[in-house]
Amino acid sequence: EAYVMAGVGGSPYVSRLLGICLTSTVQLVTQLMPYGCLLDHVRENRGRLGSQDLLNWCMQIAK
Repeated sequence: EAYVMAGVGGSPYVSRLLGICLTSTVQLVTQLMPYGCLLDHVRENRGRLGSQDLLNWCMQIAK
């Protein structure tokens, strides 16, 4: 996951990887996402999001 995040670090649509903590459990340090993660937002708003919203997010993720 860290390798993937580091590879897309220049994208304005992906949370930036700031560091990695190599303790007994590996922890990724990312920039603050004040509105939470996209998956939680989609799940909480199921039925209220339009197909255009979902399509826009898919296009941003693919970039």
